[in-house]
Amino acid sequence: MNNPIAALDSLSLAFLVAAIAWAMTNKRSELGSGARVAIIATLITMILRDFSNVLQWTGVTQFFDQYLEDFIEILIPLFLGFFLYTFLQDKMVTSLKSSAQERQLILDSLSESLMFINRDLNIEWTNKAAEALFERSPNEMIGHKCHSILHNSDIPCDECPVIRAISSGRIEENEVSAFSAKTLHMTAHPVIGPTGRIIGALESVVDISPRKKMEQQLAGASKMEAIGKLAGGVAHDFNNILTAIIGFAECGIEEAQESPTEKQNPQLEALFKNIIESGQRAADLTQQLLAFGRRQILHPRIIDLNEIITGTLNMLSRMIGEDIDLRLNLADGAILLSADRAQIEQVIMNLAVNARDAMPNGGKIEIITQVTETVRNFADDPVHAPPGLYASIIIQDSGKGMEPDVLNKLFDPFFTTKNNGTGLGLSVTYGIVKQHGGWISAYSEKNIGSVFKVYLPMAHHEEPTQDPIMKIPGSVQLDGRGIGILIVEDEARILDFVSTSLTRRNFRVFTAETFSDGLKTFETVQDECQIVLSDVVLPDGSGVDLVEKIWAVKPSLSVILSSGYTEERAGLDRIRSSGFLYLPKPYPLTKLLSTISEAMQTNILNQDTPDVSQKPAIPLSEKKGIDQPVKKGNH
Repeated sequence: MNNPIAALDSLSLAFLVAAIAWAMTNKRSELGSGARVAIIATLITMILRDFSNVLQWTGVTQFFDQYLEDFIEILIPLFLGFFLYTFLQDKMVTSLKSSAQERQLILDSLSESLMFINRDLNIEWTNKAAEALFERSPNEMIGHKCHSILHNSDIPCDECPVIRAISSGRIEENEVSAFSAKTLHMTAHPVIGPTGRIIGALESVVDISPRKKMEQQLAGASKMEAIGKLAGGVAHDFNNILTAIIGFAECGIEEAQESPTEKQNPQLEALFKNIIESGQRAADLTQQLLAFGRRQILHPRIIDLNEIITGTLNMLSRMIGEDIDLRLNLADGAILLSADRAQIEQVIMNLAVNARDAMPNGGKIEIITQVTETVRNFADDPVHAPPGLYASIIIQDSGKGMEPDVLNKLFDPFFTTKNNGTGLGLSVTYGIVKQHGGWISAYSEKNIGSVFKVYLPMAHHEEPTQDPIMKIPGSVQLDGRGIGILIVEDEARILDFVSTSLTRRNFRVFTAETFSDGLKTFETVQDECQIVLSDVVLPDGSGVDLVEKIWAVKPSLSVILSSGYTEERAGLDRIRSSGFLYLPKPYPLTKLLSTISEAMQTNILNQDTPDVSQKPAIPLSEKKGIDQPVKKGNH
C-alpha cells in the first residue's frame, strides 16, 4: 500500500474517532439512543478497516491483510442490521411512551381517584385525583404499600378489597376510615395479565365523608324529631294534669280565705300554696320539653340581636361569676331577627351557663355576633339550610373541652355530664333554634375549649318591633252576671275545676266532653250561650272545627281555645287568624278568669252583630252550608 493511501487512512481514522465522540456527547441530537448506538457501531467498523490499512502500511503483519478484509465485510452487514433493529426498537419505545403519556392524561382527567396495586400491595401508578385525595406526590405513593398511604400502617387493613379481589377474582368493595379522618369507599377490580394470571387490582377510591356527615345529620334530626314528638306528647298530657292540680289548689285557697275567721286555717292555705309552687315548677319543666320538641308557642317580634346580648349582660355576669372573664365582640350596627325575644335570651343564657360549667377553675367566655351568608359547601351548613343571610351567635370558652363521644350526644335530651343536671339545657336550646328556622353546631378540643355556633335567619325590617304592654289582671274577682259559657273539655278534672270556679262566679255553665256532645249541647243552649271555651284536641274531632261550626251559627259568640300544645304551627296560625282567644295549658285560675274577662268584653262589642239568639233555635245539622268552609270577619 503506497504512502498517500496510508496517510489518507490515518486522517480518516482520526476523523472517525472525532465522529464517535460527537455522536456520544451531542445531547441535542434528535436521533434516538438506539440510532446513536448503531452509528457508533458502524463507525467502529470503519475504524477497524482503516486501522487494518495502517497496520499493513507499517508492515507489522500480513495476517490482517489476508483475513481482516473478509471479517470486516461480514461485520458491516451485521452492524447495519443491528442499526435497523435498534432504530425500529427506538421507534417502538417512543410510541409506547407516547401511549403511556396519553393514558396518564386520560386518567388524570378523571375526578375519581384511581391506583394500580400489584400482588405485593405496592402502588405502581396513580392519577392526579388520588394524589390530591391523599395529599401526596407521585414519588410519595408509587412503590409504597397501599396501607401505608391509607392508614400510615405497616399492616394491611381489615377486609382489604385489593387482597380479596386478587384472591377471588371478583370486584370487591369496602368502606375504611383513613388516618386523615376521612371515610373512603374502596372498589378493587382484579387485573388479569397476558398469561391469565391476576397481576394486581385497579382500585377506585371515593371520599364519602360529606355523604356520611349528611347521613349522620339526617339520622340525628330524625332521632331528635322522634324524641321531640314523644316529649311534646308527654308535655301535653302533663299540662292537662297540672291544670287540674294548680286549679284545685287555688280553689282550696279560696275556700280557706272565704271561711269564717274562726274556721280559717293558715297552715292549710300554706299547703295549697306549696302545691301551686310545685305545680308551677312542673309547668316550667313541661315548657322545656315543649321547647325541645319545638312545640312552644312563639311570639315573634323584630328584635336586635346585639341589643338582646347587651341587655342581658348584667344577668350573664352574675350567672357566670367573677372568676370568669366575659368578653363581647359584637358586629357593628343592628342585627335584626324575627324571633321570640324571651326564647333567644334563653338560648344565650343556656350556652353561657354551659360554658361556665366547663370552667370550674375560671377562664374566659367570648360572645361574638356576625352576619353570615350561606353558600354552597359552607362548612357549617346543615342538610337543608336555604341560602341567605343568617345572624351568627358564637360562644366560645377556654374550658376543658369534650371527648368525641360526649360531643355526639350533646343535644340529646336528658344527657348530662353533671351530677346535678337535668340534661335539658342544650336540648332545649336545640329545639328553640330549630323552631326559629336556624341551626346550631358545636366544636370542641380536649383541654383547649369549646365553640358553639348558632345561626338564625335575619329579618329584613328596618326597625325593631316594640313589645306590647302586657295587661296583668289585678284581681281574681269576676262576676259572670248570668252569662252562659259552654265548656268543651275531655279531661274530667279540668272540666270540674273550670266549671266549679265559674259557677261560683255567677256564670251559667254548660259542659261537654267530646266534639259531638259539644254540637248537641250547643243546639240546646245556643240562645243562652255567649262564650265557648273548648280544648283544641278532642277525642272525636278538632276543637277549632267545632267552634267554627258554632260561630257560623252565632257570630256574636266569643271563642276561647285551649291546649297543652299545638302540634302543628298551622293550627295556631288558624286560631290567631280567626280572631279567637288562646289559653295555653297549664293555666292558673287568674289566667283563666282574665281570659274570660277579655272574652266578655269581646262579647259586648259583638252585640252589634245581628242577634241570632232572637230567632228560634235550629239544630246545627239543619243549618244550610254548615259543613262548608266558613268565612269569618274580624271580631
